[in-house]
Formats: sequence, structure tokens, C-alpha cells
Amino acid sequence: MFEPCQPVTICDQFLLFFQGQLKVDLIPLLKNSIEILKNCLGDVEVFAKEEHSAQEYALAMERLFRPLLLDGITMLELAGEELLAGEFRKVQKDFLSFMRGSKTGKLMNSLSLERLHAITMEYANLIEKQI
Repeated sequence: MFEPCQPVTICDQFLLFFQGQLKVDLIPLLKNSIEILKNCLGDVEVFAKEEHSAQEYALAMERLFRPLLLDGITMLELAGEELLAGEFRKVQKDFLSFMRGSKTGKLMNSLSLERLHAITMEYANLIEKQI
């Protein structure tokens, strides 16, 4: 095992977990994931209903949209949820088209917030089933 003064990296923790030497209670982590998804969705919905500058859209791409439209897709693919990942990719495509364009107007006019809400709730329900 590690000396107390040695830093333990996330890679070390994964290795210990997979070797059965580190026990992790996944329930709180899964509940936190659901909360993060819902909070992120709420932030996206509020943001997309207002007009912003091109710079504000660029900043929001990383902070607001990455968790759902990049990281979320990757996690769904790793979980074998290709159909749901495909639905997120459709919204991602609309988002990227907006970002490659003039970035004027409200984002909600370029992508379906209703669709994003529905698929995000479906994603949260998949996580909930694991609890």
C-alpha cells in the first residue's frame, strides 16, 4: 500500500479499485451524477433562452455544454448506450452548427431544448436504475 506522505493519483486509485484493494460506495457517486446532470441541464436551459455575445457562447461551450454534449456522450458509449448517445450527438451537431456560425441570437432557436431535456432525463433514469 502507499505511504501516507505519498500522493495518490486517480490512476493509482483506479488500479487499487480494480485489484479489489479499494472499496468504493458507488451509490453516493451515482446520486451525485444525477444531480450534476440535472443542474447542468437547468443551466443550459436558462443560458439558451437568452442572447449572448460570441465570447460568452465560447466560454459556455466548455463550462455548460461539455458535460452533456461531449463527456456525457463518451460515458454513454462506454456504457453501451449507443442509441441514447446518438440522440445526444444530434443535439451536439445542432450546437456545433450554431457555434461555427455567427453565434447571434438565442441558442434555443438552433437546438431543441425539449429534446435535450428529454434525453438528459433518460440518461438520469439510466443512472437511477443502477442505484
